[in-house]
Amino acid sequence: MQTSIDVVASRQDKRIFLQVVNTNHTHSVTASLSLDNAVVQEAAAYAIADDPMVEVSELNCDEVMQVSRSNLSTNGRWTFPAASVTAVELVLAS
Repeated sequence: MQTSIDVVASRQDKRIFLQVVNTNHTHSVTASLSLDNAVVQEAAAYAIADDPMVEVSELNCDEVMQVSRSNLSTNGRWTFPAASVTAVELVLAS
């Protein structure tokens, strides 16, 4: 099975940062994160998700390709929209 998710991660103290790109232009993708014994206390997503044809249009204006913020479940199971770029910020419990 071919995956359409590309993820880069970094960590600073009790924060984990993920950059998640769903390269599939037609389907959302659900992914699960496993952190061994760590517990996620807070999770937020900052996403750019628009119709894939908007991305390549020369007629874009400042009203397209906007970033939306949402709170995520702390269970580590999230769905990423088709053709999206999402920054995920996790705060780990002490």
